[in-house]
Amino acid sequence: MTTPRIRDARTSDVPRLNQLVAAAYEPFAGLLGLPDVTGGIAEHIAERTVLVAEFGSRVSGVVVADVAAPETYVINLAVDPEHGSHGVGAALIRAVEARARAAGADRVALGSHAAFDGALRFYHSLGWTETGRDGVRVMMGRRL
Repeated sequence: MTTPRIRDARTSDVPRLNQLVAAAYEPFAGLLGLPDVTGGIAEHIAERTVLVAEFGSRVSGVVVADVAAPETYVINLAVDPEHGSHGVGAALIRAVEARARAAGADRVALGSHAAFDGALRFYHSLGWTETGRDGVRVMMGRRL
């Protein structure tokens, strides 16, 4: 598979993004304390940085971030389960990091769930480190 194309999300992407996020989080739906991850996509597109990854014309991943200096915060990263392990998540994170650098940020951060072992390993593989825990919430960050 080739490298996905990264672009800014459009409001016309909202139905696909809702579907994609629901599919990505479906295996974790029963976890206690997991906030709603499928709501607010249209509002995020209007207010935040929302990037999508595409293979051809198929949206395969999305990242939502508050891009700002000194720290950019990744709110959500979701990859279509059909495209897991194809570099989609890494491409989206690299794109957010590039936007963060351009905005003058020197750090990126996020919060994940302790039960998301695969996600935690994924971020570690990209050079992120755990910066703290609060119950089931795991905070991670990376200097740019």
